[in-house]
Amino acid sequence: MAWKPLARLLWRESRASDEDSDEVLVPAPAGRVHSLGEDHGRSSGLPLAKVLAAHRAWLEKGSNGVRANLADLTLNELKLKGAKLSRAQFTRTSLLETELSNAELVGAVFEHADLRRATFDSADLTAAEFSNSRLEGAWLRGTNLAEAKVIECSFQTAHLMESRWQEAGLQHCDFSRADLSLAAFHQARLFGCTLTAAILSRATLYNTRLQLCGMRELRADDANFSSAQVLECDLSHAEMVSARFTGAQLNGTLLSRSRLATCDFRDANLQGAEFYGAMLQGSRFGGAKLLGADFRGADLAGARELTSEQLSQCRTSDETVLPNGTRGPYRKHSGAERVGQR
Repeated sequence: MAWKPLARLLWRESRASDEDSDEVLVPAPAGRVHSLGEDHGRSSGLPLAKVLAAHRAWLEKGSNGVRANLADLTLNELKLKGAKLSRAQFTRTSLLETELSNAELVGAVFEHADLRRATFDSADLTAAEFSNSRLEGAWLRGTNLAEAKVIECSFQTAHLMESRWQEAGLQHCDFSRADLSLAAFHQARLFGCTLTAAILSRATLYNTRLQLCGMRELRADDANFSSAQVLECDLSHAEMVSARFTGAQLNGTLLSRSRLATCDFRDANLQGAEFYGAMLQGSRFGGAKLLGADFRGADLAGARELTSEQLSQCRTSDETVLPNGTRGPYRKHSGAERVGQR
């Protein structure tokens, strides 16, 4: 059956009106999935290079420009390093193990796309949109995802070191066992996401909002959660030594049996937070709100800047180790809140 591959690959900007709208060149055959094959970019005589050139012209408002629509194509294992594909459409596109390092993908749209083990290192995905897409094992080292909108995508075991997510919005995404070391999430919003056993060591989450996120066994040593809102999240069994939570809100967050030694909780809102069995040796609590916080079985040995009033508002038990090294429960005016005084 003859068909026109150009209709699958290209859109052109409508010139019928002054509005910024797109017009499909030719209706695409329903259900057709096409592969570019071993020649890496040729389909019925149409080189992929021509598609990229036409898309670049479209971005530059050239007269011969047409927008790339790569819907329903199989583009596995292609070498597209540095490709200029901003605002391109990738609906149901397969890009397994495709090389897109340093690519320009600003505002690109990925819907039901298969990006497993693809490489996006140092690519620019600012304001890109991802929905229902698979990125398991993908490489996004140093990738710019600022202002991206990401919904119901899987990043399990993905390599996201030094990736940038400033002001991004993420809903119901799975980052289980992903490596997000040194990632930047300034002012990002994460809702209902899973980060089980993910790595966030030395990551920056300043003023980030995380709500109803599952983060059991998270590894986030030296991470910066200053002014973050970590609301009703599960951070139990986490490794977060020397993390900073200054001015953060952790209302109702579960931190049971987590390693939180030498953390900074100054001026944080920890009301109703659960620290049952947590290790908090040497952590700082100056100005923190602790009403209803649960420190039963927690180790607070050497914890600094706690006051008698603060500890009186907490739940402690005979298994709690108080700042001066004695066992609880805490008794008001006992002096056990002061390090070194027994």
